[in-house]
Amino acid sequence: MNRPTVNASRLLQDLHTLASFGRYQTGVHRPSLSPQDIAARQWFASRLEQAGLSATIDGIGNVIGRKPAGDVRLLAGSHLETVAFGGWLDGALGCVLALEAARILYASGKPLRHNLDVAAFFDEEGHFGSFLTPVR
Repeated sequence: MNRPTVNASRLLQDLHTLASFGRYQTGVHRPSLSPQDIAARQWFASRLEQAGLSATIDGIGNVIGRKPAGDVRLLAGSHLETVAFGGWLDGALGCVLALEAARILYASGKPLRHNLDVAAFFDEEGHFGSFLTPVR
């Protein structure tokens, strides 16, 4: 049986490229809506497109990559902005691992029971408060 495998060099290259958006000393400074954060979101959307996903950046900055077909979806991802002078893997690791999982799943060309959508959520640190409204 031919099992899908992670392309470690591609995954590491994506992580290093993402770290270049806001690199600062030994970490990364990429606050929400900073020029570095916006550039990272645009770069990530382009990587989703290259992986065969339809990528959008919604009105509050979430980046979502989807396969157009299928009703049942799984969603994986994390966030791209960092805490002030945070680690280079802060959030980025979850986004890039989800992207790599989608690449592996879709590269086989075999039909899947569920689609895997990839997300880079906006403002995980809550710099702008919550974008969720309580339901009453």
